[in-house]
Amino acid sequence: MAADRKTVFTLRDAQAVFEKGYGYLRFLLHSLARKGWVERVKQGVYVIVPLEVPSGAAYTEEAFLIAARLLEPSYLSYGTALTHYRWTEQPSAVIYSATTKPTRRFEVHGVGYYYARVTSRKFFGYREQWVGATQVKIAEREKALIDAFDRLDLCGGVVEAFKSLAAASKEINWETLLEYGLRASNRSVLKRIGYLAERDGLAPSLVLRTLQKEISRAYALLDPGRMPTGRILERWKLRVNISDRELDGWKGA
Repeated sequence: MAADRKTVFTLRDAQAVFEKGYGYLRFLLHSLARKGWVERVKQGVYVIVPLEVPSGAAYTEEAFLIAARLLEPSYLSYGTALTHYRWTEQPSAVIYSATTKPTRRFEVHGVGYYYARVTSRKFFGYREQWVGATQVKIAEREKALIDAFDRLDLCGGVVEAFKSLAAASKEINWETLLEYGLRASNRSVLKRIGYLAERDGLAPSLVLRTLQKEISRAYALLDPGRMPTGRILERWKLRVNISDRELDGWKGA
């Protein structure tokens, strides 16, 4: 399997290669794990221990493959997807995914894997992409932004999300972003995106008008991870609880 670049495998995968019974394979894998050749990351899922610590693209490839197999159903999103699309360079030792199962955390080869539980209503907007010789599910560009603004704590905060929105503004389909935002039924996300997009002239006026019509009457925080202070924008029903200087800090980088 290592020769085939299959670094993450299940007991079923091993049976297909060795054509042995489950009992023998469990014994074999237990023995290999004790010798440090493989690592059991959860029941029935194993990772081949690399001879040297990977870096760069190889490291990302292995991490993505592991994330895809550790917990299903799931898809890569939040800060991981923003980095994948090259909208942010913020380093992270955690791979973030969305799942309909209870929230779980794992650690493999020093990398953290966090699976954020979402409702079935929000589990959409992903597609399979090739990573090495395997396809993994990754949030589409528009859904990655919706997910990020829904869970700002999983993408580095509102500044990183804003930076990503600006970088993505020429790449995404704004109508699809609007559709996904409405489908996810989180009006706070629409308020945050609407305000920032209007503030910096990122979105078409028609999209902004539609966003304006869809917001709820309740007030939301621009960054829910901060104290509820700062000015209130009646137009977007939003409390801007971060200074313009901090919000725009990335622009001079």
